[in-house]
This record gives sequence, C-alpha cells and structure tokens, in this order.
Amino acid sequence: MIDTLHLWLHSTSMEGYDIQKIKPKLYKMKEFKSERGYGFDGNFKNLRVSVFDSGISIKGSLPGFWAGHNIKSLEFNEMEPAIEKISNSFDNLPIWDATLSRIDLAMSIETENKPIHYFPFLGHVPNMERSITNSSSVYWQQKNKMRTMLFYDKAAEIKNKKTLLPFVSLKGKNLSRFETRYLGKSSIKKRFKQDLSVNDLCKYETYESMVRIWEEDFNSINKIDPNSINFENVKTPNDFCKEIQNYGFRVLGYDTVNQNLRLLKEQGTFNSVAVSRLRTTTKKAYIQSNNLTMIDELNKKVRLIVRTQNDRTGKGGGG
Repeated sequence: MIDTLHLWLHSTSMEGYDIQKIKPKLYKMKEFKSERGYGFDGNFKNLRVSVFDSGISIKGSLPGFWAGHNIKSLEFNEMEPAIEKISNSFDNLPIWDATLSRIDLAMSIETENKPIHYFPFLGHVPNMERSITNSSSVYWQQKNKMRTMLFYDKAAEIKNKKTLLPFVSLKGKNLSRFETRYLGKSSIKKRFKQDLSVNDLCKYETYESMVRIWEEDFNSINKIDPNSINFENVKTPNDFCKEIQNYGFRVLGYDTVNQNLRLLKEQGTFNSVAVSRLRTTTKKAYIQSNNLTMIDELNKKVRLIVRTQNDRTGKGGGG
C-alpha cells in the first residue's frame, strides 16, 4: 500500500551514531552549506539521502528500495524487513524514530481497458482541482498542494522510463494505478489523526488506516452517471455533439440501435454494405460510450484489493 516516503531522523534520536559513515555509501555525493549548517547529500539505490548536523532526510519509494520496483506495493509483513534493510544499509541507522513528512498510498490495478479510457468518467473531487497531464494521468490537487490524487497508466510510465516489466504475467496487460499523496506533517496528522513515525508503519492499526484511506480517497472521486451527459468532456461544439451521441448509445443500448439498422435495411433505406459499415461504427462508438461497465469494473477491483489487504493483516472482515 505504501510507495514514496519522506523521512526525517532528528539528531537527538541518533546519539552515538557517526553520520560520517554514510558519506562513502552515497554516489553523486556532494557537500554543501545551508541554513541548517554543514551537510552532504547523494543517492543510495533509489533513495535520496541528505545529512545535516541536525538530522538525516531520506526520500524515496519503499517498495522500490525493497524489491527494485514499485509496481507491486509492499504487503504488511514486508514493511518491517524493508525498513530494516534501510537501517542495515547504513550500519544500523536508528531509523525507527524517524518522522514522516510525506506518504504516498498506491496500488496498481489490472484493468480490462487502457487507463486513458477511464479518465472521462472519473470526475471532480470536492475542494480539489482536476487536470489531465500528458494524456496519461488524471490529477486532483488541493490548492495548497498538500494533498494530491492521481489515476494513471503505470505500464506507460514503465515504458517511458525504459525499464523492464518485472512480472512476465503483466506483459501486454493494461495496468492502471491509483495513488493518493499526503505532503507535510500537518496533512498527514489531519488524515491519520496522529503524527506518523517509521515505527508506526509496522503496526496493524496504521496499515489498516492506510488501506481505508486509499479506498476512501478513491471513493471520493465523482463517478460520471451513465444516464447523464458528461459535461466534463465538453470543450468544443464537436465535443458536445459527440457526447450527445454517446448519451444516446448509453440510454438506448446497442441492441436497440442494431434493431433500427435492421429495419432501415428492410425498408430499403440502406443497402447491406452501408448497414455493415454502420454496425461497425456504432458498435465501436457504443463500446467507447459504455462507461457503466468500466466504472463498475474499477469499483469492484478496488473493493477486492481492500478486502485482500485487510485479510493479509489477519484482521480482514468477510464479504
């Protein structure tokens, strides 16, 4: 469920730990002076590590560090070993008291259609601004940028980064992803009802809260009613005409459209070639307009993910 984390380990939690031991482990390491005083930073695997006299900042994807990718999120029983791995990588860094200033909750969803086909039917979220980026992501963001949600094409992201898909079974599959991000201690505290430390991440109660929040944030997205006109798609007169057509398909259904084509053929209005072409065109348009099935699919798969995650903590409910 967890992806990216931003951690801050204060110097008071590192009594007796020599921060200089970190320096030779970093690549692209550089030293600097800042308002926090002397420091150095660099990369370790997929983590960005910044070291100051006042403490240590660690930023990066926890599943990316643990497994080398973040397609599959960490299960509850992987949390503690993943954090131990970070600690051991830096000679037993006492990371457990580190506090969180960012947490991303994310799960990949294997969908029947390409992710972009779901975008028009994922509408607004209260108090958040909706936008589409590079035709591959839908973003919802608060004005203060402390909270962001996104639904995007995970397979396309992997392809663009020119990395190998780690699971052969996913090759050629449609891989959607829903993420919800909380930036800043105040944003995290407001949503989780407490400040979060690394130690909290290994508690059943915290993991269950993550699963619940991820589901609640997905459910907060207004799903477009299939029996109404989706004005969020309308930007031009042509968009309006296309949406009216889609609305007609959703209301009438393909069978009714097909019956009318048959009647027009019998009346001699259209010949067989024309009817065949119209059937192909209308079937394609109907499939594109039939968002009810697509939204139902997403809702069911999100519920299945939540149920599976809760079951794996040993505290899942039935149904």
